This record gives sequence, C-alpha cells and structure tokens, in this order.
Amino acid sequence: MSTPAKKILIAAGGTGGHVFPAQALARQLQEKGYNVLFMGKGLATNKYFSRDLFASVSIDSATPFQRGLFRKLLSFISLGKGIFQAFRKIREFKPDLLIGFGSFHAFPVLAAGVLCRIPISLFESNSVPGKVNRFFSRYSLFCGVQFPEAKKWLKGTCHEVKMPFWKEKQEMDGKKEASEYFTLNPDLFTVLVFGGSQGAAFINPIIAETLGQFHVEHRPVQVIHMTGSEASCDMIQKCYQGRGLPSQVKHFEKNMHLAWTHADLVICRAGAATISEMIEFEVPAIFIPYPAAADEHQLKNALFLTEEVKGSLCLEEKKLTQDELLALLKACNIEEMKSSLRKFKERKQSMQLLDHIEEVLKT
Repeated sequence: MSTPAKKILIAAGGTGGHVFPAQALARQLQEKGYNVLFMGKGLATNKYFSRDLFASVSIDSATPFQRGLFRKLLSFISLGKGIFQAFRKIREFKPDLLIGFGSFHAFPVLAAGVLCRIPISLFESNSVPGKVNRFFSRYSLFCGVQFPEAKKWLKGTCHEVKMPFWKEKQEMDGKKEASEYFTLNPDLFTVLVFGGSQGAAFINPIIAETLGQFHVEHRPVQVIHMTGSEASCDMIQKCYQGRGLPSQVKHFEKNMHLAWTHADLVICRAGAATISEMIEFEVPAIFIPYPAAADEHQLKNALFLTEEVKGSLCLEEKKLTQDELLALLKACNIEEMKSSLRKFKERKQSMQLLDHIEEVLKT
C-alpha cells in the first residue's frame, strides 16, 4: 500500500511579491507529489493567483494598523472571523506543514495553525521582514530569507535561500524569440521599464523623457515600457516617438519572462519579486524604490543589491530628475553589473527553500 501524500498548507495572499513565490514553491511541491492547499484573504479574486492550478480557500482578514477607532474595530472583527474560518479548515485538511509568506492576508491562517499546533515554516522575501513574519517567526521551525540582513529581525532559525521562481515557457527564452514577440531589434540595447503595482504614474513620464534624451544624445536604445495603466500608454508612446526611439509600450504584460529575456537594463521599483526576477535573468537595474513601502523595505532591498551585490544603482524618488537619472544611465557598467549578479545567483543556486522544507518533513 502506498503512503498517502503529505499535506502542505500555504498561507499567502495580497501582492505578487507574496503570491508569486508561494505559487512557485507550490508547483515544486506538487511535482514532488505533495498535496498542496492555499489559504488566505481574497484568493478567489486575486489577479496574481492561478485558481486553475491550485486548490484554495479564501478567508477574512484585515490589517489592524488603520486610522480611526471604528476601522480598527472592524479589522479585529475580520481577523477574528478569519482565524475561526482557518481553524475549521485546518482541522478538516490536517496539514503536515504550514508555510507562511507574510502579510495580514495570511495572519489568520498562521494564528489558527499555532492554535492547532501545526508545524510552521516561513518565507521572507524582503530585507526588512513584515510585521506578520516577525511575529510568527518565534513559532516557526525555520524562516527562509532572500536577504541575509532580514535575519536580525526574526526569532529562531533562519536559512538564506533563493526566492522560489516560476519560469514559464523555457523554449521561448531566446532573445530572438523575445524580439519577435515585441517586434524589436534583437541587437539593439534594450531598456525595460515598469513601476510595478504601486506608484508607476509619477515615475513614468520622467523615465520616458530621460530615455528619449539618452537615445538622442548618447547612444541608440529601444524600450519595453509597462506603464501600469492604459490611460498613460498613449502619452508615453508619443514621448518615445517624438525622439525617434523604438519602443513597445503596454499597460501590462503577461509574458514578463520574454521582457526580461530581451532586456539589457531595467529601470523599476525594488519590490522583492522584481529583485528575484532581475537576479534570475541577470539584468542590471536602476532602482527607484517606492517611498511609501513599509519600513522603507524597498529602499533597503535596493541598497543591498547596489552596495553588497553591486548589480544595480539606486535613485531615491525624492531625488528623481531627468539630470540625475541621465547621470546614472551614463554611469552604468553593464558587463560588470551582470557579472556581479551572475556570481550572486550562483552562490544562491544551491540554497533552495524546497530542500529545507523536505528536511523538516522527514522528521
């Protein structure tokens, strides 16, 4: 008689920075034969979550760090309701391990897991861990971290690991195929631009104007630009056309692996998922960290890649001007930065979150 597959419950939700690595790990676990279930707030409608690939349960949750007594009260009611919902499902599913990816979308699941005495592991993608992972680290078997400095914020055992990464369509990873997809020149220096889900509107026009100036005055380039909103596409496209700069402007791109494959340099925010992708594809970056990110974690992410890895440059939004950005574009030593990213990636390659999870499942 075959042994029943071990059950893994993954607590995740919210932004792509939490959901993407959680799904990448889930796929690795499924390929190993584990029974995987997702649980978190809003999974039924989350645009980053693949409901056709993974079983899931949506629960209630909210952050208590809100202004106003009434809103705080409502958030605590929502958290309590979510803990009760998660508690009932955990008793039914009976997982062998609960893996949390942070944020208050996952808080009720982790709280219910502690109450049910389910073994817990965590993954923290940012250099400054969020409040949820900081709190539950005291109950976890271990916490996998992408950045070594995250360890000082967490209690218990920490392992530095590579962020789980889901790379689609391996057969289309060549630059020739990517250039055909974007109808661009495979031999021309390509800059990838996107602002992520937060704060793209402010940086888009400054970046577009600067790249147009760089193209005319310094060296020919072409651009793949994801604006984040349909409303701004025409304006950005006209800016590039006015400078004679070849470009592909979209508000969103589902085949981001092709954009990364084509890119020689990226100008972007410094979210954890973005950093994982730029390391995976070895694309040097000019980071413009989102200034409203909790605990300035995007700035700290960017500074780590700039000062420690030496695979990027960093420009704070409050200092963002065409002159400052142009100076950084001219200062980029692409080959040295790519080499630094490759060395960092090779060191990370053997450090897999999946390996540590399978180790604790053996015990």
